[in-house]
Amino acid sequence: MGLVTVAQRRIGNFWTLTQSQVYRELTAMARAGLVEVGQPGPRDRQALPDHEAGRAAFRAWIDREPALEQIRFPLLLTIMFAGHLPPGASRR
Repeated sequence: MGLVTVAQRRIGNFWTLTQSQVYRELTAMARAGLVEVGQPGPRDRQALPDHEAGRAAFRAWIDREPALEQIRFPLLLTIMFAGHLPPGASRR
């Protein structure tokens, strides 16, 4: 199952995304050292193994105050990933 499909299943009900957005962000994240792009595999897909810098950036992002509502729903995204917050942070 591809990354875009997984993301759409996980957050698609409250956060719209396109394949081009996902891969544009992955390219930017790789340049910033937040993901490590592996060797191309079948159908030219590239592995994205866990990377501590990316996990740390995600934890910092999800622990911020949710942004104002737009077309997307940042509060719902924060709730979806609340298990990654430090103990007690979700009660704030």
